Amino acid sequence: MNFQKIKQEPLKLTLLVFTIAVIISVIMVYVVTSFFTPPVGPGQHMTGFNWFNFSLRIFFVTFNIVFLVALLLVYLGMYLRIKARFTLGLMIFIAVLLMQSVMSYPLLHFAFGYSAHTLGPFMFIPEFLESIALTIFFYLSVE
Repeated sequence: MNFQKIKQEPLKLTLLVFTIAVIISVIMVYVVTSFFTPPVGPGQHMTGFNWFNFSLRIFFVTFNIVFLVALLLVYLGMYLRIKARFTLGLMIFIAVLLMQSVMSYPLLHFAFGYSAHTLGPFMFIPEFLESIALTIFFYLSVE
């Protein structure tokens, strides 16, 4: 695969990053659902825990992290070429979104002993909408 040729075709590059994001997200869902159980503190009960909604949240947060890293790399390349302050500002904006996604990652919550909440579809809808926005933003950024 010739990466330089793909870089010249925004739709192909976006589809490549999209595919990579989906693959990594599916792997993370498999790993999390296979090897982790939600922590339950003393006196707490995990009633109503919905693994499907939780898996969707893992999927979309992972997807968003992959796209944010890809966007950061796109704008880093632009900044190194043109040294525009606007591009630097976009990089900072993307870095903040990346930190937000990392902080909302359920595995991070597990690592610090917090149990997952059961908000039904509201558990993953924000990440789903962010995924759509990031896909469009990536495409427009490489166009």
